Amino acid sequence: MRMKNAAAVAVLAAMCAVGWAQIPGQSPERSRQPTRIRVSAQVLESLATKKVMPQPPWTTDKQHESGMVMLNVLVGRDGFVSEVHFSGGDSILGEVAERAVRQWQFRPFVVAGTRVFVQSTITMKFSKNRAEVVLR
Repeated sequence: MRMKNAAAVAVLAAMCAVGWAQIPGQSPERSRQPTRIRVSAQVLESLATKKVMPQPPWTTDKQHESGMVMLNVLVGRDGFVSEVHFSGGDSILGEVAERAVRQWQFRPFVVAGTRVFVQSTITMKFSKNRAEVVLR
């Protein structure tokens, strides 16, 4: 019995430490709540309220007409894109994609009643006449 109680206390302590539980009579500590979370491209896409897609022609150079681009995106607590960083693919198309994604807007993401920064990776596929987001 003593072993079960010790295990239960350990589990409760761990849950309190990560903010999943609270000891009665103890005030919640905001410092333990996450301020930034990582979500999949699908979750980020579901939060989008405004998406601006690049419009052709992307460039006059035929070598950079099509390809894939990966961007790391940080959405602020207000739902506006605060950072975009090119992380792979054609660098010329990456600049085109960055300019478009900086104009996107999202519903704020809330965890435990607090708005948080949201981090994700967006993959964009460019073809001769079209750009689209690839959900992975």
